Amino acid sequence: MEILAGAKFEAEILSVTMAIAIFCVMIVLLTLIQYIIGGILKKIAQKTKGKLDDLIVDMVYEGFYYLKYVVALYVAWNVLKLPEKFTAMGDKILYVIMIFIVSLFLSKMTKIILEQGIFKKVGSKRVSKAIINFVEKVIIVCIWV
Repeated sequence: MEILAGAKFEAEILSVTMAIAIFCVMIVLLTLIQYIIGGILKKIAQKTKGKLDDLIVDMVYEGFYYLKYVVALYVAWNVLKLPEKFTAMGDKILYVIMIFIVSLFLSKMTKIILEQGIFKKVGSKRVSKAIINFVEKVIIVCIWV
């Protein structure tokens, strides 16, 4: 009986070690992808005259920074040999974290776009700051709901 318990314990240690290794490898790979794609996008954005595209690229780069850890954790979590109820609970928690990060990214993006003056002029008329603030709040509420 002790031999079976020892083998099960070794399998659990192997599973945890594999999950940690996969997490580390995923972080390295996703960081490489972030630098390569981020560098390409930053070079393209620097060639344009506007500031808005530079800000959007910076926001995407920053948003991916946090998202890569959650994606790596999700992949490592699925390697672990846990009972179904723990796996399902962990998946739901990671989905909520991903949704939170994407919502935070979209609300920051909305704020940047509105602050840069995309809607300051409609036709030949200037739009009041109160209307811009109201539109910003409505869009952010829609993103979070």
